[in-house]
Amino acid sequence: MLNSLYATSLRDQGSTATFDLETGGVDLDGNTSICVVTPISFTALNTIYNISDSTNTIQVAWYSTDTGYHITTVSIANGGYDIYSLVEALNTSFTNQYNLSENVALYTASFNSVTGMVTITPTFDLIPIELDRFCIITNNYTGLLKKLGFDLTLATTLLGKFNGFEDLYTATNTSLSITATNLPDLFYPRMIYACVDQIRTPNRVSSNTNEYGIVLNEFATTAPFGDLIHSEPYNPFQYHVPNLKTNTLTVRIIDQDFNTLNWHGGYWTLVLGLEYGTQSQNEDPTLGRTFRPLLHKTVHDTLTTSHERVSKRNRS
Repeated sequence: MLNSLYATSLRDQGSTATFDLETGGVDLDGNTSICVVTPISFTALNTIYNISDSTNTIQVAWYSTDTGYHITTVSIANGGYDIYSLVEALNTSFTNQYNLSENVALYTASFNSVTGMVTITPTFDLIPIELDRFCIITNNYTGLLKKLGFDLTLATTLLGKFNGFEDLYTATNTSLSITATNLPDLFYPRMIYACVDQIRTPNRVSSNTNEYGIVLNEFATTAPFGDLIHSEPYNPFQYHVPNLKTNTLTVRIIDQDFNTLNWHGGYWTLVLGLEYGTQSQNEDPTLGRTFRPLLHKTVHDTLTTSHERVSKRNRS
């Protein structure tokens, strides 16, 4: 059992752990030793935030042909959110920004529990002169938009130097809003990958960022933030590693995008099964007897009796 709490060194916000282990008396220096490695389980308290520094900010704006862009940028605290607490936190930030500024637009995020979509809407104190459009800007901040369900491949070029989403103000469209096209994506991490530097495997993972053979096993995460993650392989494969030295092991725990995870002081346990096979000079699987070939019997076969040899001569 490799418990990160007892790692010799722990870095990458708790994702990379080095363990100095006793060998258990197994002779690991011989070239004829084989270690059969089997991933058994991964266990941890889910202390991983789904909203972090890269996914906590959003930028919206309204545009007037008279005064140009009026941009609002708000951030929320990092943490583990569901969609309801995320919308609440976003609206709190929008309200605080509105109260502290001279902006005439109060932005509101809402979640439709029937469609599963998030909508952002501006409410104006007074319709600005030459109001032209409401925009969500994607130039600098995209992480939170992806979490909310906005498909960034659908972003377009806006007026000026901006990219993003927009809703035009017209005589027939006076209630501006922009709705995401995808469901919120707050389940993070979807998968946890365990890698051991000293063990190369034949595993291939469908990610352009992964190096062939570094992944020991994939563990599914179904526990929400604050709950216990316990995952076992669907099909526990065995890896035969020649001359594996287990006195030092370095374990890396990464997400589905092959980035390290921030455990925020939490710990994890990776359980591996190790079986050793060695060849000894004192052991002979033939028990000292040389068996005759099944298809090539000869007169000099040491296993034939004298009666069998005489019978063979008489037949020939």
